[in-house]
Amino acid sequence: MARGTVNVRLRPIKLAFLVHPNDKESLLKAIEINTFLWGGTFNPIIPTYRRIPRNWEYGPFNNPDAQSVLSGYLDNFDPDYVILMGRCSDYPFDVGYRTKIDASEILASVEENGTPTYGIGLFEVLSYFIEQEMKFQRIYPLEVCVPRFGTRLQPFLASVFGKLPENIDEIFWNNFATPLDAGKTDCSESNYARLLSPRNLFLGRMTQFYLETPGGGWRGWQQCLFFLDATKPLDVMDYWNLRAVGWNVIPIPQQFADSDETKLLARNFVEANYQPRYSNPEIYHYTAILKSRSISEDECRHFIDSLSIPHSGEINRCPKVMFYRSYPRIWSEWARGPDHVECCDLEADTAEHDISMNQEEVCFKTLDPKCMNRLGGHGKPRFANEIEMRFFGGNELLAEVIPQGGIELVRVIDRYNVLDSRLSRKGIVHLSLHSQSSVFLSIPQAEAIFTKWLEAEKWTVALSAPGRIAKQMIRQLEMVGGTRFLARRGIIPLLGEMNKSSEKSKSEKFVRSEINKVANQTAPRWPGAAERILQQLIEAKVFQLGMEIQCPVCTQFSWYSVKAADYKLQCPKCLDNLSFPHASKEVKWTYRTLGPFSLPQQAHGTYAVLMTLHFFSPHGLLGGATTPIMSFTVEKAGTKMEADLALFFQASKFGDSKTEVLFAECKTFNAFEKKDADRMAKLGKAFPGAILVFATLKESLSETEKKLLRPLVNRSQKARMSDRPFNPILILTGEELFLESLWDSHLNNWNRRIVSDLSELCDVTQQINLGMDSLD
Repeated sequence: MARGTVNVRLRPIKLAFLVHPNDKESLLKAIEINTFLWGGTFNPIIPTYRRIPRNWEYGPFNNPDAQSVLSGYLDNFDPDYVILMGRCSDYPFDVGYRTKIDASEILASVEENGTPTYGIGLFEVLSYFIEQEMKFQRIYPLEVCVPRFGTRLQPFLASVFGKLPENIDEIFWNNFATPLDAGKTDCSESNYARLLSPRNLFLGRMTQFYLETPGGGWRGWQQCLFFLDATKPLDVMDYWNLRAVGWNVIPIPQQFADSDETKLLARNFVEANYQPRYSNPEIYHYTAILKSRSISEDECRHFIDSLSIPHSGEINRCPKVMFYRSYPRIWSEWARGPDHVECCDLEADTAEHDISMNQEEVCFKTLDPKCMNRLGGHGKPRFANEIEMRFFGGNELLAEVIPQGGIELVRVIDRYNVLDSRLSRKGIVHLSLHSQSSVFLSIPQAEAIFTKWLEAEKWTVALSAPGRIAKQMIRQLEMVGGTRFLARRGIIPLLGEMNKSSEKSKSEKFVRSEINKVANQTAPRWPGAAERILQQLIEAKVFQLGMEIQCPVCTQFSWYSVKAADYKLQCPKCLDNLSFPHASKEVKWTYRTLGPFSLPQQAHGTYAVLMTLHFFSPHGLLGGATTPIMSFTVEKAGTKMEADLALFFQASKFGDSKTEVLFAECKTFNAFEKKDADRMAKLGKAFPGAILVFATLKESLSETEKKLLRPLVNRSQKARMSDRPFNPILILTGEELFLESLWDSHLNNWNRRIVSDLSELCDVTQQINLGMDSLD
């Protein structure tokens, strides 16, 4: 096993509410529930139709179907539970592996003891806040003003300021109004801007106490003025979801747009955001002005013109505002990245635990919210711990990236609390019923995780012979990092040369000469580099030192390892006994390969597989987290496919990034053929969105190979441009896979962020290795 760490992040329970946009009653009820829940403003309210209306169309692209829109929203927000509200209750939609709960359950117990059935409630948060924050005289007194509003704009104003159900609202005013010195005021066009002041605490802001959104992303997009029609439920839901994604959104209702106070609010927001970027002070952040789907472009431009904001600042030409005509596609896996609406992370606290060597499972106590009433709860989850495991060294392939999955996949990791855990986009999520819960997790094996994931999709999986060889090599080298020696030019050809002869041994002089060539190809060329490389190969049990001795009976030379040498030897050819030679000139010192490294035909192509895995691993160029499965076959409904390598990949080993699925076709020095391209195209069709990798140890592709792969790339690019599912294609050659290649100079010429964005990396490798034009 390996050493490592368990990183734990505390966050609230996440709920998703499915509401038909014409169901105002359900919309208001969802807002009321979220107003009471800790972190409720980050729970999405998903517009759910039986059939998507035409105003969801984007230019030439096809209108998405209702199931794909719902699945896209759920995939982006990744809630722990789903609530079907009102008219949506009987919709036959698939919500994946998530559990459905009834809306009536959530707040049913508040009158009993002040806590919700699921999650942590507002009263717990306020009790802790009053205890910790109100016991001292504040330099800047709090302003707690709770807006009141009539029925006409009620859903919109409730989404902005919050609204509690009547019975819970009464408890709030009876128990918390006095210590908070809270007051009420009627919300109108004239005071809407003042009530939105950052200094005013209203209900919607109170449930965000003790929460952070780490890694805020590109500030220029997250600062937004959203111009909407406050009478349209879909506009209200779109505003709510922009805020839930993590944007800092100031909603500007069309009904209040002519107010001088509203215009002043908008202008002040724009000016406050117009700050130089930390990375480049010559470029300034701007404010996005976004119109809702019910607002015409002319209406929004009229409002922008009324603000009289200069196009750029006085010092430079950087714009202060940018107008965006289309609502960002939160529901589209392919568009949410370019539209900057990847859902933010929530964090209340973090912790780290060590994994010691030879540990087969980890155990720790949950990270608990400090604002939680320990006497509350009703046998349902109250908060969540997001868990990720990272490993260092070891001789097994372990799973650092855990895909989404159901209970069978959960069982691979959590055998004791299966019903209290789920596998989300972020990995393992433990849903805790009470504080100081014990969490027991098995150290996840990569092959077991990937196999269970494929089996959940009804595939039958079998490891091939090269896959078993690759596993043995990694065990012998003690984890993927040990394959680094293969990334030196000349090592793999040397291994191939040594395994050609039947004796599989080469003279010491030959080996040292070849190692010197390897050392001279790798910078920096320090003294003793060749000796160090040879020592590494011996320590990794790739090479073994021995001797060739001639038998005086049969006159044949036989090889003996240093360990097996003795004063009395037996000839393996004639089985006669012989004495160890007394003269050193009668002994020929040689090296031979060991174990799986002694196999012919470049170890049946395994070296290219290991080099490709090394490229993605923490020890390679990308330095990410991986869950690999080596060469294997899959079969379903009579369809059989194979891949040299597959892995789940996250670009950042210690941060939060998207989980990618990759399938690779690997060649050592042979050429790609049509059957290879057809096989990968078949895999891409079976796994939409998976990245297809063509990896070869050759320095470049032949013209024939380029002509073979370009049509596959062109089809992928056309699908991408038409907003359809596509398979990004990554082309890797020896220039990318070997150490000290020209790849480092390529990265210096381009922005190094491409190594953390695989779609851009695919584009770059297509330019370099296929001579294709950039998509940008």
